[in-house]
Amino acid sequence: MNISEQIRMNRKKIRSSQEDLAERVYVSRQTISSWENGKSYPDLQSLLLLSEIFSISLDELIKGDVEEMKEKVVSEKMKWGSYAMILFFVLMVSMMPFVKRVSAYFMVPLVIFALLMIASSLLVEREKKMHQVQTYEEILEFMEGRKMDPMDPVERKKRLRRETVYKVLGGLLVGGGSAALILWIF
Repeated sequence: MNISEQIRMNRKKIRSSQEDLAERVYVSRQTISSWENGKSYPDLQSLLLLSEIFSISLDELIKGDVEEMKEKVVSEKMKWGSYAMILFFVLMVSMMPFVKRVSAYFMVPLVIFALLMIASSLLVEREKKMHQVQTYEEILEFMEGRKMDPMDPVERKKRLRRETVYKVLGGLLVGGGSAALILWIF
């Protein structure tokens, strides 16, 4: 349950109107309405007052939002890490013709892009491991905020092995093929 639902539910539980609650928290009735509709979020002082008024712990008041925020931050890290990997791969591949035709000095940015691509992939892998999402299906469910169904451990291992082989072969094909094509064309 998120903070807006908690405020609305607890306000009704203590049989208080938005206006009465607003007076006790030292804000306007519109502010209470905004909190209950999820348009804004209470500041720390207001959260402490609400916790006291509702006779519940601060943790209980904001627990649902904290979990939602954690998932949002992690999925954002995975998303941006994935974008960074793709960007650095494209930049790395686009530098290859310059290395062959223009100068070997272009090898330095090529290596830097490769290292940044590896760093991005390690970030994504760390997030996947921390949240136990390894298969593509699990990653998609996690990124979309859906609840993951538990998988049989034996089936999970088989799927992970199969996907690892696909990743390695796909990476070799795409990376090697792109490099060979670019070097052959230029």
